[in-house]
Amino acid sequence: MSFPSTGSAVPAKYSWIRSTASQTRAPVTSQMPIESYVDVRVRSIVNYLEDKAPVMASRAFTIEMIGMLSQSAGAVLGVLKMATWAPVTIAIASAAMAIADYFYLPSQLAATNRALEETHNFLIYYDSLSLVQRKTGKVKLLCANTVENAVLALIASQTAVSPALPISGGEEEEE
Repeated sequence: MSFPSTGSAVPAKYSWIRSTASQTRAPVTSQMPIESYVDVRVRSIVNYLEDKAPVMASRAFTIEMIGMLSQSAGAVLGVLKMATWAPVTIAIASAAMAIADYFYLPSQLAATNRALEETHNFLIYYDSLSLVQRKTGKVKLLCANTVENAVLALIASQTAVSPALPISGGEEEEE
């Protein structure tokens, strides 16, 4: 099938596919321009974090509310002389809190909010710079450190592992 406007198998609105496919590829080790890095990596991570933060907040809120309501229901049952049912509500509350602890919901929510704040602050700073200032090594380093540390902190919050790397190989003995 051939499209009349271009005479090729690629529609006109997807002509960028044809033009990039015919160009030679840059080496893998070539340096990526900071504008491309910000557009491709930073802004996509910010969009991901903006989508993830409300979901994490609603999950943490729901689990916390289930725990609090179950504990309150146990107290109400005790007042109403139905104390035999109180252990059931306490079990539900402890299960809800165990789920929150198992999935590290509070730490994930805190890490997501912190990463979103740091990346937003960087984008505000980056957008305020001139074209010459954006290309300095300081800005490039700040960009890479901010984004990659935010991603590392998110991963660490899901696994409960500290993102800080050990400075020394081993602990020193005390004398």
